[in-house]
Parts: sequence; structure tokens; C-alpha cells
Amino acid sequence: QILLIGYDLEDGYGFHYNLPGGGVEIGEGLHEALRREVREEAGADVEIGPLLFVTEHVPSHHDYKYGPTHSLGLYFYCQLRNTSEPEQPLTLVDAQEGVYWLPLSELPVAPLLPNIGKQIQTVLAEGLSASDPFIPHWQ
Repeated sequence: QILLIGYDLEDGYGFHYNLPGGGVEIGEGLHEALRREVREEAGADVEIGPLLFVTEHVPSHHDYKYGPTHSLGLYFYCQLRNTSEPEQPLTLVDAQEGVYWLPLSELPVAPLLPNIGKQIQTVLAEGLSASDPFIPHWQ
């Protein structure tokens, strides 16, 4: 399964999932940012594994549909720490609607932004066991 954050926005996207993630703050390392973002959005603590893949968002290639910021997405394999269980945070982040576990088999048809469900499935099929929970991160 994969841990996703649900959003229900009135900006044309409607209900969709995002991966737990966000930006790196000044003075913060990638792993620190990953742990902080997952804790803020899903109330969970994770063990960070390898970087799985990187994506690039060039706004002009998408008619600025997703905003004007050029960004790189870094996706890490992570597992929950034994004592951690995801939950909806008391203070919601942005328009967050919920915290969900989604079967990996549903990724290709899930309303996931960015639409990387097939990439996640491919990477996991090539080297990681699909029976392990997977929590990717993008920033």
C-alpha cells in the first residue's frame, strides 16, 4: 500500500491525492524535510530509504496549470517506524481532507497529482517488494 494525502479543492482539481511532501526550509537537509513533511501531513514518523526517482516540473510545458514554480520532485522509499501510525493531523495543512492507504494496484487509475502512479509501480516492481508499505515524498 501507499500512503497518500487527500484534498478536495474547488480550483478545478476536485478530489485528488498528493504524496506527503513539500519544500525544504532554509538550513534543513533533505532527510530532515522529508521527516518533517510526513509528520506534518500524516502524523507519522518514517525510516528513509533510497531515492527512487526524480521528476522535473517546467510550468511552461503545462501552460502554467500547476503554478509558475519550476521544481524537482524527489521520491524516496520510506517505511513507517514500528511505533508510528498515520493519522489526520489536528491542524490541517492547506486544503487537506484526509490521510489514506491506497493499494498499489489502484495507482494507475487514482486521481494522483502529479500523475506518477505508473512510475511508482514500475520502480517498485523492478527492485522493491510491493508487499512493503511505500511512502514516497516529493518536494
